[in-house]
Amino acid sequence: MKKRRYTTRHVPCNSSDFTDLYTEEIKQAYTRVIYIAILIPILGYLTRKLSIGQWPLWWGIGAYTILTSAHLYFLKRFPHLAPSLRKIFAIFIDIVITTVIVFSLKDYGFIFSLLYLWISLGNGMRFGPRFLFTAMSLSMAGIVILYMASAYWREHIVETGYMFLATIILPLFMLRLMRRIHLHREQLKKLLEDTEYNALHDSLTGLANREAFNSELERYITEKKPFYLLFIDLDGFKKINDQLGHHAGDMVLKSVADRLNELCRQNPSLFVARLGGDEFVIIAPTDQNRMVELAPEILQSLSRPYLSGKVTHLSASIGISRYPDDATSASVLKRKADQAMYAVKQSAKNDFNIISRKNPANKYRQDV
Repeated sequence: MKKRRYTTRHVPCNSSDFTDLYTEEIKQAYTRVIYIAILIPILGYLTRKLSIGQWPLWWGIGAYTILTSAHLYFLKRFPHLAPSLRKIFAIFIDIVITTVIVFSLKDYGFIFSLLYLWISLGNGMRFGPRFLFTAMSLSMAGIVILYMASAYWREHIVETGYMFLATIILPLFMLRLMRRIHLHREQLKKLLEDTEYNALHDSLTGLANREAFNSELERYITEKKPFYLLFIDLDGFKKINDQLGHHAGDMVLKSVADRLNELCRQNPSLFVARLGGDEFVIIAPTDQNRMVELAPEILQSLSRPYLSGKVTHLSASIGISRYPDDATSASVLKRKADQAMYAVKQSAKNDFNIISRKNPANKYRQDV
């Protein structure tokens, strides 16, 4: 039965995804502030060396600083408001200031043209292909503007062409690499999930296996909440294998698991597992009155015909112990439930036996 900790198919949490993306956006915003702090003294040195005027470089740096500060304030003040537009705006101002710097510095601007790639790849890796393509498109537009507005870059057509092609080829290569890494990561994740699932589930019936049952039983005991432990053994199962073959036996076991699962869907607090062969177990955190009702329901369900009426003789014997009345350790609790079950098999079969210190007769009998 797929329950709680033993089902590893998890649905991604949207709030967690948003938190991760927002954290990346905050990191990027602070990186932009640090970038401005480093950029200003470098540009100050280069503009004195090259005798560059205030326009458009320093006017652009001033506007970029103001817009960056406004973006950071908006980001922290309204974290859930228009996240996509916010990212696109940040990409836009990054590309604009890069274009202004490359335009103003001419020979030295070629060094800063690498920022086109940094912006494209950085946004792609942080936020995904959509923003990589956005940054790449804006970078290409910036280079076209450089070519049209600057005689220097028209004269250096080779360098301009190199920048243009680089802003296309390298981001696309990185995108392909990112997709392959993502695919391999998803395959590895699925493999790990399948391995964990198979380690805790029975391969034939899909129920929790013995290891999962032991872990769950220890958890219940650790929580120190009263519960019943039901050991279930099928009566007449060997005859099915002998007369109809093991394939028919497997089909019957799957049907038994389905019927127990159906009972557990009606009683969500139950935990059901297959120990092996034709032995099943249920942990039931319920009271005595409900247990006296539940055990006959299980017997009635398991005694119905199987294989479209070909099997009509199958029934079950159930032995029941209770925590903490009968035992406080898992081993003793299992042994007492097992003993109670064999007591039923040696007598009436198709019945259940509840061992309890609080029951002087040491058993409840119920004809079904």
